[in-house]
Amino acid sequence: MVGAGSEGGAPFHDRWVVSAKAGLRMGTSFNSLGHKDSEISVLDPEEVRRVNGVAERYFSKEIREWEGKRVFYQSFDLVP
Repeated sequence: MVGAGSEGGAPFHDRWVVSAKAGLRMGTSFNSLGHKDSEISVLDPEEVRRVNGVAERYFSKEIREWEGKRVFYQSFDLVP
């Protein structure tokens, strides 16, 4: 999870499901799927590379500030 400032606003809005070569753009949160009309679209190869580049900058915690606010990171394990 990534947030910025005391209110924890995210420095990005879109949601993606990506691998090294393919991906989907989700127009809504996973919680809203099936409850609201929303867009799900296939990413073209260039967009997959761009999204992976953005994600890598966050995964490596390279980005430390967004709009003058400190970026903080939190990770957790998903256990069934």
